[in-house]
Amino acid sequence: MAKQISPERLARYREINQTHNSTLNAPPNCRDYLMRMAEEKIDVVRSHNLTYFGFAKAPYSPDIEGADIVVVGMGPDYGTHQETGDMRHAPQYIRFRSKNIVPVNDEWDIAPMEMCRVHDIGDINIQGMDAQDQVKYGMEWVEKIADAGALLLIFGGEHTIAHLAGHHAKMISDRYYDGAPLGGICFDGHADMMTNVDNYMPGSEYNNANFFAKAISEGWLDPERFFMFGMHDWGISVPVGVSAAREFGVRQVRPREVEEKGARYFADMVHEAIGDSPAWLSVDLDGLDTVGAGGGLSARDGFGLMWREYRTLARAMKGLNFVAADISEYAPAKDVNGANGITVANFGFEILCMLTDNKWRLNGGVNHPTQYPIKLSNSPTYFGEDFLDEWKRMKAEGR
Repeated sequence: MAKQISPERLARYREINQTHNSTLNAPPNCRDYLMRMAEEKIDVVRSHNLTYFGFAKAPYSPDIEGADIVVVGMGPDYGTHQETGDMRHAPQYIRFRSKNIVPVNDEWDIAPMEMCRVHDIGDINIQGMDAQDQVKYGMEWVEKIADAGALLLIFGGEHTIAHLAGHHAKMISDRYYDGAPLGGICFDGHADMMTNVDNYMPGSEYNNANFFAKAISEGWLDPERFFMFGMHDWGISVPVGVSAAREFGVRQVRPREVEEKGARYFADMVHEAIGDSPAWLSVDLDGLDTVGAGGGLSARDGFGLMWREYRTLARAMKGLNFVAADISEYAPAKDVNGANGITVANFGFEILCMLTDNKWRLNGGVNHPTQYPIKLSNSPTYFGEDFLDEWKRMKAEGR
């Protein structure tokens, strides 16, 4: 039988319970963001009355020129080969699920809205019946974002949005990295490496599977620094470019290989291979296992990767020159209980944290706190407001 806790230890535990404040003792960026929000009376902890917030409680703002990171949605859905599942409105569903996130990452001490100006500009309104025109119109917006020097997180829609993310990443490489070819990761259940010969839309410049081959042939995506995870061993990968990816020299990793060797093994390989290249992450959710994902996929093929494998592999981008990410093929109408949407939102937030990490370095290690022009909170209290005086003293003392 274990002895009773000593009076000395018990007295210490009671003192902690009476005096310790977890917010003031949080990592500095996380602490400062939460306390600044308390001071400005913006409720970023509760999940009520938050329709005026964008993704992960970033403000909706049309200000691209003043942004460090821009979040945007675009919902093309013409090219999906199985089911659409209301993908046109998927970005808004993801935003809704993200409103439960308290937007701080204490593991990394990253608070995106404390370290960078993060603006959600809403969805690009695609209209008409011409998929080519939709992509070209979206390109105009990502060019504005890249011209402003802001990094990009874009939610689809189908994987066609990779044309936009890749174009943006190339422009950011030209701006900050002397035009170095991109490295990166793609998650996908299918190869999505269609050449001009493979094109199932003859005469079209853009489709939902030709972006990588196009980028490699134009010289701004380095296949030797590009990895594809999640392709199935059968099905549509054959006609949409699995052999072309092999010819280009792209490293293709099947789900069974990740299971056999472990996601950490490949994450370390990715980090080393990409090195100092600018990096792009393209996330097609149909690389997920249909059982493990819990629904909400546009193309449901079995035996894919698990969410934890997506996360571990994506974390290889942390610390790299990570400049753009796209997340596509979420089908909210198929996500019966919303569980997959919650995970997509949380995964998107972690990607936002990794983009913040790089943009903060590009900004010389200086914080650019996000400002909230609209404040509609009607909370009776604000998380941490009782400790504002102590927080201000800590800041004055340089703590």
